[in-house]
Parts: sequence; C-alpha cells; structure tokens
Amino acid sequence: MQPKHYCFLLICITCSSCVTFKQFDNRAKASREDFYAASIIKKDGTTITGQTLKHKNYDPYDPNLVRVTNNDNALTLDGKKYNDSNVVAFQDKKAFHKRFNNVYLIRLVKGKINLYYFDNTGYDKTYTYSGGGTSINSTNNRKSTFFFEKEKDKIFTIGISELKNAVKDNAQVLKKLNSYYPKDAYSKELNIEKLVSVIEAYNQ
Repeated sequence: MQPKHYCFLLICITCSSCVTFKQFDNRAKASREDFYAASIIKKDGTTITGQTLKHKNYDPYDPNLVRVTNNDNALTLDGKKYNDSNVVAFQDKKAFHKRFNNVYLIRLVKGKINLYYFDNTGYDKTYTYSGGGTSINSTNNRKSTFFFEKEKDKIFTIGISELKNAVKDNAQVLKKLNSYYPKDAYSKELNIEKLVSVIEAYNQ
C-alpha cells in the first residue's frame, strides 16, 4: 500500500470512531451533574470536585470510552492524579461516567431511571490483492450496548423483558415500549431514540 493510501485509511478510521459518540454527545452533556464541572466519586461515597478532569484513553477507537486500569495516573483532577481502583464514577466536560464491572459507562439520561451506554469498538480488515498491489478494506464493527439503573447502583444490561419489568408500574410507558418491541426477544441492535423516548416518558 502506498503511504498516502495508508494515511487516508488512518484518517477514515479516526473519523469513523467518533461517529457513535457524536450521536449521543448532546444527551451525555445534558445528563451531567449541574453542581460541579468535574468530579471523582469514590466507593466510600466521598465526592471530590474540581474544574478539569482528564482520563487516560484506553480505547484506541474512541477517546470517550474509558476502562478501569487500576493505575495511579488513571484520572487527573485539577492536576492531582488518582488511582481508579477505588472510583465508582467521575465527570469530565463531556459526560458523567459510572463504573460497571471494568468499564465506565456513559450516562445519556438521568432521572428515576438512568440510561447508560458503552461501545464495543473495532474494525474488521479485509486484504485484497490485485495487480501486484495490496489494498485494505476496513469495516467498522462497533456496537452500542445500553444499560439502565432504576435502583441506586443496580445497573443492568438492557434486555426488552428487563426494561418492561422496570417500567411496568407506569401503564402508558409500558404501552409505548410494547409498541416499539412487541416481543421480549430482539435480533437487531436496540434503537437509542426509542429507548430515550421510553425512559424520558417514565422519568416525567
């Protein structure tokens, strides 16, 4: 592959990696906490607030996706470094992130039910040989997984049956969800706009 083609491929990958978060960017910013610009919340409930938080980017395809690393410099709040092994949530200028297993989910909606997401990111590469040269076709295989939290610190991966059970105490919202997903099982990726519509209706 010629250098200019390789550079073009890198640019395409970089741009593609931002697409998913940009779709949710406004929602993530809107669901941040209003009381402080940045914060770190520890397991004992201690909240450290500040103005600027930086995190190490441990996802090569999206700088907004953060994984737990147990490193002493994982998070930096106003110049002071923190180990993330004792951190349950943090907020930067773009989003509120809450720990779930070994990743920090990004919150999209807050209220009686909180909606979060995280992406599995990556690319499938196909190599084509023709005329003595080699070309690479790269396909984005990232997929968003959504999570909800109705009771504090009890986060579940969204399945249709689980979400229906969570909103069953609101007949109108349950009816809306049933109209979107008549069956509990689904084969395609969940639609973010439908999920937000249901959860925002429940949170009213």
